Amino acid sequence: MWARRPQVAYCGTKGAISMLGKALGSVLGGQGIRVNVIEPGAIATNMSAGLLDAPDVMKYYLDRIALHRIGKPSELAATIAFMLSDDASYVTSASLLVDAGFIVNAEL
Repeated sequence: MWARRPQVAYCGTKGAISMLGKALGSVLGGQGIRVNVIEPGAIATNMSAGLLDAPDVMKYYLDRIALHRIGKPSELAATIAFMLSDDASYVTSASLLVDAGFIVNAEL
């Protein structure tokens, strides 16, 4: 049980950011300011390299990600670019989960 304590802070913070985005979008929308939150899953970056190089960590993720692969930075960047584009001009107060289906199989 105590081995999972870091998840309490992680999940609480992630939830807080999601709700902060919704609240800010509501408050700032009247001024034409859109606020959205992108919630990324495992993305192959320099920051995640140490974790993703560990076979047991990779197995955990790949077994639980519906697409069975780690995301590329360009995939996350494309999602962010879309959310900033005119094509998403009516989107505000949204949280967009970009995790290839990980969260539905995660063991939190």
